[in-house]
Amino acid sequence: MCFLGQLLRVLRRTVVLECYANKIVREAIRDIVEPSKTMISEMVEYALEHNASQKTLRRVFYERYRREYP
Repeated sequence: MCFLGQLLRVLRRTVVLECYANKIVREAIRDIVEPSKTMISEMVEYALEHNASQKTLRRVFYERYRREYP
């Protein structure tokens, strides 16, 4: 198991949102949450492997994420 997987077990949190949203709103929220999880996981893994600063993470990931998630 990669180091990130071990770390995520420690950092995992559950957030309960009380929301009476219809199907369209739930899908919109899901469309935002899933890419966010992916981005955060990739950046955390990179930061831990390379001891990267916030400035380095922006340089490495910003343009790519702007293209992938317009």
